[in-house]
Amino acid sequence: MDGIAAELRKIPLVTRVTTLSAVIMTLGTKGHAIPWYLVGFDWSTVVWKLQVWRIYTSCFIVTNDGISIIFDIFMWYKLVEELEQGPYLKHPANFAWQLFLNVILLLGISYPLSPSVLWRPLLASIAYLGSSLAPIGAQTSFLGLFSFPRKYMPYTLVLFDFLHPMGGPRMAALTMAGLVSGHIWSWAIWGDYAAHAGGGRFRGWGVAPRWLVRWIGGTRGVDRDAREDQGPVRVTRPRRFINPDTDAPASSTTGYSWGSGQRLGSG
Repeated sequence: MDGIAAELRKIPLVTRVTTLSAVIMTLGTKGHAIPWYLVGFDWSTVVWKLQVWRIYTSCFIVTNDGISIIFDIFMWYKLVEELEQGPYLKHPANFAWQLFLNVILLLGISYPLSPSVLWRPLLASIAYLGSSLAPIGAQTSFLGLFSFPRKYMPYTLVLFDFLHPMGGPRMAALTMAGLVSGHIWSWAIWGDYAAHAGGGRFRGWGVAPRWLVRWIGGTRGVDRDAREDQGPVRVTRPRRFINPDTDAPASSTTGYSWGSGQRLGSG
């Protein structure tokens, strides 16, 4: 058990908590260990009975069956880890805060569809954000069978939900709501990431409250510089952090630590 706990602690915090939540909530509801009527989203119970935990629990119930459950959770893990280890490397609290704001936005966008589970639109919004922050020309693959441009990945989720036997037009529309919230997230916080434009117009809203930073860790500054990717070699330029109160550059910079290494000819 100690070995399992040690391996879990190696996973970035937001990735670890959300992925474990998806595993627990999905297995719990499908195994009838967790009553559905206590965790599904319902506006009346959230607003009038203040059962606000439903906002969180409904985000992590995978409604698919069979191997699709594993596929969905694995996709979530890879997408969230990529973001947490990339653009949000120094800012896990900002990532958690922006994920929360994205869920609130998603609830508003999907209100006409009255969803009881937010898993697929939330997954789609994360997929959209990851695709918008990916290097230009990045490729992804479908189960290792064939490759296609990463920028089309979010739209394949919509197509899959439209064609899936358990899906249809309503499910596809719900997933499309996730693409809309993901686009707003990308535009508001990151702006034109590929052009290194310095962040979105509302990037200040994405800075986590101080209490959340103290709880999760990391720094509270805004990461204004984007990663540079040139072909298969990734180059990371030094990051500038912005004081969220003054919007002025912080006094120090930092970059990715490659370790001490060894000198040529030593050892």
